[in-house]
Formats: sequence, C-alpha cells, structure tokens
Amino acid sequence: MSQENLEIVLAAINRFEEGKPFRTRWAEDAFVTAPEGWPEAGPFRGRGAILRQFERLRSDWAENRFTEIDVLAEEGEWVVIRARWQTRGAGSGIENEVDVAIAFRVRDDHLVEGHARWDPAEALESAGLSE
Repeated sequence: MSQENLEIVLAAINRFEEGKPFRTRWAEDAFVTAPEGWPEAGPFRGRGAILRQFERLRSDWAENRFTEIDVLAEEGEWVVIRARWQTRGAGSGIENEVDVAIAFRVRDDHLVEGHARWDPAEALESAGLSE
C-alpha cells in the first residue's frame, strides 16, 4: 500500500511540474494547507480550490521543479517528502529555490490531504508522525 501511495504522490508532483495538476487523483473533498508565511493563507478546501491555487502558482513561473526528493515517511495513508523546490519567474526570470517538506495523505488512490511546511519535523507532525 505505501509503495502505491508513494507512486501516486510522485506522479502528482511530476504533473504539477508539467503544469498539469493531477485532477483525477485529488479527492473532491480534499484539503491542502500552506507553510507559515505563504501569501495565500488557505487552507484550500475541495478539489476546485486546490487546483485554482496550483494554477495560480504555475502562472507565476516559467519553470518549476522539485529536486533532491527524499522520502521521510511512508506510514499507513501518509507519505511525507522533503525536496528542493526550484522556480524561475515567468516575467522576471529570477531563479529561486527553497527547501520544503510536504505530508500527503492518500486514501483509495486519491490525495485527500496535503500539508506543506518549511520544517520537515512540522510536516511529519501534520501527518501525526515524528522523526
């Protein structure tokens, strides 16, 4: 089960990088929370709100990718990853990279929760797990 959940999470990340959010994998009643200090406070409730947030983010970037993906936990319905998120502004061309950790909850082959955090320990905590 955990390997299947990891594959779903990695496929969703790849689709996000391509600008093609994984519509069929986000549950209709899913919700996502953003890290502290994120410009749009959220939470984003429901598939439509989540996809609109992702589309808004993608509109700011000419390039967007996750590298150095490290799986911190695969337990039950939860997959927690840490990655370097690299972006290049669509208008400015400014390059940026940040380290982020994200806890994803997968149920019945659908993403039902996502919690992005700057600190990996906080991402694990949002999944009810610890290091």
